Amino acid sequence: MKQLIAAILCVALLLAGCGAAPSSSQIASDQVQDVLPEGTQQPLVAAKAVYPLTGQELTGDVQRPVAVMVNNAAAAGARQWGLSGASVIMEALTEGETTNWMLWFDNLESVPKVGPVAPGKDLFWQFALPMNSILVQKGMNTYAENLLNCYGWQPLDALMLGVNSFDYDGSDAAMPMEYDWYTQGGSLQYGVDHYQIPLSGKVPVWQFFGSPVLGQTAAALTVNFSEKQGTTLRYENGAWVMYRADGTQQLDANNGVPVQVNNVLVLRSEASVKDDKFTREYNLTQGEGLYLVNGTWQKITWKKGDVADELQLFTENGNPLVLAPGKSYVAVYGDFAGQSLSITDEEGNTVYPEAETEPDTEAAAE
Repeated sequence: MKQLIAAILCVALLLAGCGAAPSSSQIASDQVQDVLPEGTQQPLVAAKAVYPLTGQELTGDVQRPVAVMVNNAAAAGARQWGLSGASVIMEALTEGETTNWMLWFDNLESVPKVGPVAPGKDLFWQFALPMNSILVQKGMNTYAENLLNCYGWQPLDALMLGVNSFDYDGSDAAMPMEYDWYTQGGSLQYGVDHYQIPLSGKVPVWQFFGSPVLGQTAAALTVNFSEKQGTTLRYENGAWVMYRADGTQQLDANNGVPVQVNNVLVLRSEASVKDDKFTREYNLTQGEGLYLVNGTWQKITWKKGDVADELQLFTENGNPLVLAPGKSYVAVYGDFAGQSLSITDEEGNTVYPEAETEPDTEAAAE
Protein backbone atom coordinates (compact mmCIF):
# COMPACT_ATOMS: atom_id res chain seq x y z
CA MET A 1 0.00 0.00 0.00
CA LYS A 2 2.83 2.43 0.85
CA GLN A 3 4.43 1.84 -2.54
CA LEU A 4 1.11 2.51 -4.28
CA ILE A 5 0.62 5.77 -2.37
CA ALA A 6 4.18 6.88 -3.18
CA ALA A 7 3.64 6.22 -6.88
CA ILE A 8 0.40 8.21 -6.88
CA LEU A 9 2.04 11.13 -5.09
CA CYS A 10 4.92 11.13 -7.54
CA VAL A 11 2.57 11.52 -10.50
CA ALA A 12 0.45 14.12 -8.74
CA LEU A 13 3.40 16.27 -7.71
CA LEU A 14 5.00 16.29 -11.14
CA LEU A 15 1.79 16.58 -13.17
CA ALA A 16 3.49 14.17 -15.57
CA GLY A 17 3.59 10.37 -15.59
CA CYS A 18 6.85 8.77 -14.56
CA GLY A 19 6.11 5.78 -16.76
CA ALA A 20 9.02 3.39 -17.07
CA ALA A 21 11.54 6.18 -16.69
CA PRO A 22 15.17 5.05 -16.82
CA SER A 23 17.81 6.03 -14.26
CA SER A 24 20.54 8.60 -14.84
CA SER A 25 22.81 5.95 -16.31
CA GLN A 26 20.18 4.51 -18.65
CA ILE A 27 18.37 7.32 -20.53
CA ALA A 28 19.08 6.95 -24.21
CA SER A 29 17.69 8.16 -27.50
CA ASP A 30 18.38 7.34 -31.12
CA GLN A 31 20.89 9.68 -32.69
CA VAL A 32 19.45 12.17 -35.14
CA GLN A 33 20.13 10.72 -38.56
CA ASP A 34 22.12 12.48 -41.25
CA VAL A 35 19.06 13.27 -43.34
CA LEU A 36 17.58 16.30 -45.00
CA PRO A 37 14.29 17.37 -43.34
CA GLU A 38 11.54 18.21 -45.78
CA GLY A 39 11.78 21.84 -46.84
CA THR A 40 15.37 22.26 -45.65
CA GLN A 41 17.64 23.73 -48.29
CA GLN A 42 20.99 22.89 -46.69
CA PRO A 43 22.60 19.55 -45.80
CA LEU A 44 22.94 18.72 -42.12
CA VAL A 45 26.08 17.92 -40.20
CA ALA A 46 26.31 14.17 -39.55
CA ALA A 47 24.97 13.55 -36.04
CA LYS A 48 27.60 10.97 -35.11
CA ALA A 49 30.43 13.43 -35.79
CA VAL A 50 29.30 16.36 -33.64
CA TYR A 51 28.97 17.41 -30.03
CA PRO A 52 25.28 16.92 -29.19
CA LEU A 53 24.78 20.43 -27.74
CA THR A 54 26.55 22.48 -30.41
CA GLY A 55 26.68 20.48 -33.64
CA GLN A 56 30.40 21.26 -33.82
CA GLU A 57 32.92 18.67 -34.94
CA LEU A 58 33.49 16.03 -32.31
CA THR A 59 36.94 15.27 -30.98
CA GLY A 60 36.99 12.03 -29.04
CA ASP A 61 33.99 10.06 -27.82
CA VAL A 62 30.55 11.44 -26.95
CA GLN A 63 30.18 11.85 -23.20
CA ARG A 64 27.25 12.90 -21.07
CA PRO A 65 26.70 16.67 -20.86
CA VAL A 66 26.89 18.47 -17.53
CA ALA A 67 24.13 20.92 -16.50
CA VAL A 68 24.99 23.42 -13.75
CA MET A 69 22.51 25.72 -12.01
CA VAL A 70 23.95 29.25 -11.66
CA ASN A 71 22.66 32.24 -9.70
CA ASN A 72 21.73 35.28 -11.79
CA ALA A 73 21.00 37.80 -9.03
CA ALA A 74 22.38 41.27 -9.73
CA ALA A 75 24.63 41.06 -6.66
CA ALA A 76 26.26 37.92 -8.06
CA GLY A 77 27.38 39.59 -11.29
CA ALA A 78 31.08 39.87 -10.39
CA ARG A 79 31.17 36.17 -9.49
CA GLN A 80 29.37 34.63 -12.46
CA TRP A 81 32.00 32.20 -13.64
CA GLY A 82 31.93 29.90 -16.64
CA LEU A 83 29.37 31.49 -18.98
CA SER A 84 31.68 31.85 -21.97
CA GLY A 85 32.53 28.15 -21.78
CA ALA A 86 28.94 26.89 -21.78
CA SER A 87 27.54 25.28 -24.92
CA VAL A 88 23.98 26.26 -23.98
CA ILE A 89 22.76 28.96 -21.58
CA MET A 90 19.14 28.55 -20.54
CA GLU A 91 17.37 31.31 -18.61
CA ALA A 92 13.93 31.46 -17.02
CA LEU A 93 12.03 32.99 -14.15
CA THR A 94 11.15 30.31 -11.61
CA GLU A 95 10.45 32.31 -8.44
CA GLY A 96 10.18 35.97 -7.47
CA GLU A 97 11.58 38.46 -9.97
CA THR A 98 15.10 37.06 -10.46
CA THR A 99 15.95 34.47 -13.10
CA ASN A 100 18.26 31.50 -12.86
CA TRP A 101 20.59 30.08 -15.47
CA MET A 102 21.32 26.52 -16.40
CA LEU A 103 24.75 26.30 -18.01
CA TRP A 104 25.15 23.21 -20.18
CA PHE A 105 28.63 21.87 -20.93
CA ASP A 106 29.60 19.17 -23.44
CA ASN A 107 31.21 16.92 -20.83
CA LEU A 108 32.81 16.92 -17.39
CA GLU A 109 36.26 17.72 -18.76
CA SER A 110 34.97 20.92 -20.40
CA VAL A 111 33.48 22.38 -17.18
CA PRO A 112 35.61 25.39 -16.16
CA LYS A 113 35.32 27.20 -12.85
CA VAL A 114 31.56 27.76 -12.78
CA GLY A 115 29.18 29.42 -10.34
CA PRO A 116 27.86 30.73 -8.10
CA VAL A 117 26.15 27.35 -7.98
CA ALA A 118 22.41 27.73 -7.35
CA PRO A 119 19.56 25.46 -6.20
CA GLY A 120 18.15 22.96 -8.68
CA LYS A 121 14.82 23.87 -10.31
CA ASP A 122 12.46 21.37 -11.86
CA LEU A 123 11.88 23.51 -14.97
CA PHE A 124 15.54 23.30 -16.02
CA TRP A 125 15.94 19.66 -15.06
CA GLN A 126 13.03 18.77 -17.34
CA PHE A 127 15.16 19.93 -20.27
CA ALA A 128 18.38 18.38 -18.94
CA LEU A 129 17.16 14.88 -18.08
CA PRO A 130 16.23 13.76 -21.63
CA MET A 131 19.76 14.69 -22.70
CA ASN A 132 21.16 12.21 -20.15
CA SER A 133 22.82 15.09 -18.31
CA ILE A 134 24.81 15.05 -15.10
CA LEU A 135 23.09 17.58 -12.82
CA VAL A 136 24.98 20.03 -10.57
CA GLN A 137 23.24 22.12 -7.91
CA LYS A 138 23.44 23.56 -4.39
CA GLY A 139 20.25 22.32 -2.79
CA MET A 140 16.94 22.32 -4.65
CA ASN A 141 13.35 23.41 -4.35
CA THR A 142 10.59 20.98 -3.41
CA TYR A 143 9.50 20.44 -7.01
CA ALA A 144 13.01 19.61 -8.19
CA GLU A 145 13.38 17.18 -5.29
CA ASN A 146 10.10 15.48 -6.22
CA LEU A 147 11.22 15.24 -9.83
CA LEU A 148 14.59 13.68 -9.10
CA ASN A 149 13.15 11.30 -6.52
CA CYS A 150 10.50 10.20 -9.00
CA TYR A 151 13.07 9.45 -11.68
CA GLY A 152 15.74 8.06 -9.36
CA TRP A 153 18.26 10.65 -10.54
CA GLN A 154 21.34 11.44 -8.43
CA PRO A 155 22.56 15.07 -8.68
CA LEU A 156 25.95 16.39 -7.63
CA ASP A 157 24.83 18.63 -4.77
CA ALA A 158 27.04 21.06 -2.86
CA LEU A 159 24.96 20.53 0.28
CA MET A 160 25.82 16.83 0.21
CA LEU A 161 29.33 16.76 -1.25
CA GLY A 162 30.63 20.01 0.27
CA VAL A 163 34.27 20.87 -0.28
CA ASN A 164 34.95 17.44 -1.77
CA SER A 165 33.45 18.64 -5.07
CA PHE A 166 32.79 22.35 -4.50
CA ASP A 167 34.87 25.32 -3.43
CA TYR A 168 34.07 28.41 -1.36
CA ASP A 169 35.35 31.89 -2.24
CA GLY A 170 35.13 34.00 0.90
CA SER A 171 37.46 36.75 -0.31
CA ASP A 172 34.70 39.38 -0.21
CA ALA A 173 33.32 39.53 3.32
CA ALA A 174 30.38 41.66 2.16
CA MET A 175 29.26 39.08 -0.42
CA PRO A 176 26.32 36.89 0.70
CA MET A 177 27.32 33.26 1.16
CA GLU A 178 24.99 32.02 -1.59
CA TYR A 179 27.22 33.75 -4.16
CA ASP A 180 30.47 32.17 -2.93
CA TRP A 181 30.13 28.52 -3.96
CA TYR A 182 31.60 27.32 -7.24
CA THR A 183 32.95 24.15 -8.79
CA GLN A 184 34.81 22.82 -11.84
CA GLY A 185 35.19 19.59 -13.74
CA GLY A 186 38.16 18.31 -11.77
CA SER A 187 36.39 18.92 -8.47
CA LEU A 188 33.18 17.23 -9.63
CA GLN A 189 35.13 14.07 -10.38
CA TYR A 190 34.98 13.20 -6.68
CA GLY A 191 31.19 13.24 -6.72
CA VAL A 192 31.11 11.24 -9.95
CA ASP A 193 33.31 8.58 -8.37
CA HIS A 194 31.46 8.68 -5.04
CA TYR A 195 28.07 8.00 -6.65
CA GLN A 196 29.54 5.80 -9.40
CA ILE A 197 27.99 7.98 -12.09
CA PRO A 198 29.08 6.92 -15.59
CA LEU A 199 30.52 9.68 -17.77
CA SER A 200 29.76 7.94 -21.04
CA GLY A 201 26.37 6.99 -22.37
CA LYS A 202 23.98 7.55 -25.23
CA VAL A 203 23.20 11.23 -25.70
CA PRO A 204 20.66 12.47 -28.25
CA VAL A 205 21.72 15.31 -30.52
CA TRP A 206 19.94 18.35 -29.11
CA GLN A 207 18.66 19.59 -32.47
CA PHE A 208 19.42 19.50 -36.19
CA PHE A 209 22.56 21.48 -37.01
CA GLY A 210 23.62 22.78 -40.39
CA SER A 211 23.08 25.97 -42.43
CA PRO A 212 19.92 27.59 -41.06
CA VAL A 213 17.34 29.24 -43.26
CA LEU A 214 17.48 32.96 -42.48
CA GLY A 215 14.53 35.14 -41.53
CA GLN A 216 13.90 38.87 -41.35
CA THR A 217 16.65 41.30 -40.38
CA ALA A 218 17.15 41.85 -36.64
CA ALA A 219 19.71 43.70 -34.55
CA ALA A 220 18.64 42.94 -30.98
CA LEU A 221 16.28 40.87 -28.86
CA THR A 222 15.24 41.99 -25.37
CA VAL A 223 13.56 39.60 -22.95
CA ASN A 224 12.22 41.32 -19.85
CA PHE A 225 11.66 38.48 -17.39
CA SER A 226 10.28 40.83 -14.75
CA GLU A 227 10.09 44.54 -13.99
CA LYS A 228 13.54 44.27 -12.42
CA GLN A 229 15.45 41.88 -14.66
CA GLY A 230 15.97 41.39 -18.36
CA THR A 231 18.47 40.11 -20.92
CA THR A 232 19.33 41.63 -24.30
CA LEU A 233 21.13 39.86 -27.15
CA ARG A 234 22.67 42.21 -29.73
CA TYR A 235 24.08 41.08 -33.05
CA GLU A 236 27.66 42.37 -33.16
CA ASN A 237 30.55 41.19 -35.35
CA GLY A 238 28.86 37.96 -36.35
CA ALA A 239 27.57 36.82 -32.95
CA TRP A 240 24.81 37.58 -30.44
CA VAL A 241 26.36 39.36 -27.45
CA MET A 242 24.60 39.22 -24.06
CA TYR A 243 23.77 42.38 -22.11
CA ARG A 244 22.28 42.77 -18.64
CA ALA A 245 19.25 44.87 -17.77
CA ASP A 246 21.48 47.84 -16.82
CA GLY A 247 22.93 47.90 -20.35
CA THR A 248 26.34 46.48 -19.43
CA GLN A 249 27.82 43.49 -21.24
CA GLN A 250 27.47 40.14 -19.52
CA LEU A 251 31.04 39.09 -18.76
CA ASP A 252 32.53 35.79 -17.69
CA ALA A 253 34.21 36.38 -14.32
CA ASN A 254 36.85 33.81 -15.23
CA ASN A 255 38.40 35.90 -17.98
CA GLY A 256 36.41 39.13 -18.44
CA VAL A 257 35.28 37.95 -21.88
CA PRO A 258 31.84 39.13 -23.12
CA VAL A 259 29.40 36.23 -23.39
CA GLN A 260 28.24 35.57 -26.95
CA VAL A 261 26.32 32.83 -28.76
CA ASN A 262 25.43 31.77 -32.31
CA ASN A 263 21.77 30.84 -31.78
CA VAL A 264 19.09 32.61 -29.74
CA LEU A 265 15.82 30.87 -28.93
CA VAL A 266 12.73 32.03 -27.07
CA LEU A 267 10.26 29.34 -26.05
CA ARG A 268 6.89 30.86 -25.21
CA SER A 269 4.88 28.71 -22.83
CA GLU A 270 1.49 28.79 -21.23
CA ALA A 271 2.30 29.51 -17.62
CA SER A 272 0.75 29.82 -14.18
CA VAL A 273 1.79 29.51 -10.53
CA LYS A 274 2.27 26.23 -8.69
CA ASP A 275 0.33 25.25 -5.58
CA ASP A 276 2.79 27.06 -3.30
CA LYS A 277 1.50 30.34 -4.86
CA PHE A 278 5.09 31.39 -5.59
CA THR A 279 6.91 29.02 -7.96
CA ARG A 280 6.20 29.42 -11.68
CA GLU A 281 4.59 26.57 -13.58
CA TYR A 282 5.31 26.18 -17.31
CA ASN A 283 3.35 23.99 -19.68
CA LEU A 284 6.08 22.26 -21.66
CA THR A 285 3.78 20.31 -23.95
CA GLN A 286 4.19 22.67 -26.91
CA GLY A 287 4.20 26.31 -27.87
CA GLU A 288 5.36 29.05 -30.20
CA GLY A 289 8.66 30.87 -30.11
CA LEU A 290 11.37 32.90 -31.82
CA TYR A 291 14.70 32.00 -33.39
CA LEU A 292 17.47 34.50 -34.07
CA VAL A 293 20.57 33.63 -36.09
CA ASN A 294 23.07 35.53 -38.27
CA GLY A 295 21.35 38.88 -37.72
CA THR A 296 17.87 37.59 -38.59
CA TRP A 297 14.74 36.44 -36.75
CA GLN A 298 11.80 34.16 -37.47
CA LYS A 299 8.85 32.62 -35.71
CA ILE A 300 9.06 28.96 -34.74
CA THR A 301 7.07 26.30 -32.92
CA TRP A 302 8.24 23.72 -30.42
CA LYS A 303 7.04 20.71 -28.51
CA LYS A 304 8.29 18.60 -25.67
CA GLY A 305 5.71 16.67 -23.65
CA ASP A 306 6.53 14.64 -20.54
CA VAL A 307 9.67 14.97 -18.45
CA ALA A 308 11.54 12.24 -20.36
CA ASP A 309 10.70 13.74 -23.78
CA GLU A 310 13.28 15.79 -25.65
CA LEU A 311 12.70 19.33 -26.84
CA GLN A 312 11.91 19.51 -30.56
CA LEU A 313 12.09 22.72 -32.60
CA PHE A 314 10.27 23.47 -35.86
CA THR A 315 9.94 26.27 -38.36
CA GLU A 316 6.65 28.16 -38.45
CA ASN A 317 5.41 25.87 -41.23
CA GLY A 318 6.23 22.72 -39.25
CA ASN A 319 9.55 21.58 -40.75
CA PRO A 320 12.43 20.66 -38.39
CA LEU A 321 14.38 23.78 -37.45
CA VAL A 322 18.07 23.77 -38.38
CA LEU A 323 20.40 25.58 -35.96
CA ALA A 324 23.79 27.00 -36.77
CA PRO A 325 26.61 24.93 -35.26
CA GLY A 326 27.82 26.69 -32.13
CA LYS A 327 26.61 27.97 -28.79
CA SER A 328 23.00 28.78 -27.97
CA TYR A 329 21.00 30.94 -25.57
CA VAL A 330 17.50 29.73 -24.67
CA ALA A 331 14.90 31.81 -22.83
CA VAL A 332 11.78 30.12 -21.45
CA TYR A 333 9.11 32.83 -21.41
CA GLY A 334 5.74 32.65 -19.70
CA ASP A 335 3.95 35.95 -20.44
CA PHE A 336 3.69 36.76 -16.73
CA ALA A 337 2.77 40.26 -15.58
CA GLY A 338 5.79 42.53 -16.04
CA GLN A 339 7.29 40.40 -18.81
CA SER A 340 7.79 41.54 -22.39
CA LEU A 341 9.56 40.57 -25.62
CA SER A 342 10.85 42.84 -28.35
CA ILE A 343 13.05 42.60 -31.44
CA THR A 344 14.52 45.74 -33.01
CA ASP A 345 16.36 46.47 -36.25
CA GLU A 346 19.56 48.46 -36.71
CA GLU A 347 17.64 51.75 -36.61
CA GLY A 348 16.02 50.81 -33.31
CA ASN A 349 12.60 50.20 -34.86
CA THR A 350 10.51 47.47 -33.27
CA VAL A 351 9.95 44.60 -35.69
CA TYR A 352 8.47 42.22 -33.11
CA PRO A 353 5.81 42.23 -31.89
CA GLU A 354 4.47 43.48 -35.20
CA ALA A 355 2.29 46.57 -35.07
CA GLU A 356 -1.38 45.84 -35.55
CA THR A 357 -2.72 47.12 -38.86
CA GLU A 358 -5.52 49.61 -38.39
CA PRO A 359 -8.58 49.01 -40.60
CA ASP A 360 -9.02 51.31 -43.58
CA THR A 361 -12.26 53.04 -42.52
CA GLU A 362 -12.66 54.92 -45.81
CA ALA A 363 -12.39 51.74 -47.87
CA ALA A 364 -14.80 50.01 -45.52
CA ALA A 365 -17.32 52.85 -45.93
CA GLU A 366 -17.21 52.54 -49.71
